[in-house]
Amino acid sequence: MASTCPTPTLLKLPYEAINKTCDQEKKSIYAAYISAFEDVPSNNEKALLQAVATQPVSIAIKAYSHDFKFYTSSVFTGECGPI
Repeated sequence: MASTCPTPTLLKLPYEAINKTCDQEKKSIYAAYISAFEDVPSNNEKALLQAVATQPVSIAIKAYSHDFKFYTSSVFTGECGPI
């Protein structure tokens, strides 16, 4: 289980692609709390669809692969493998 932590709203705390210090006044702005997580089995589309229907979903990708380093756009068709 993950510990409960706030998830900020994008409108109140927009993404900025720069390094800067945390604004302590904005740390309490949130849209939801994440109170738990569970793993979805690899290559199980039904389980993924069920997870997406009820909660936010995060993923992990093999970003260090040669194919991914040179990926530019559209559907990724390079080699897939375990993380």
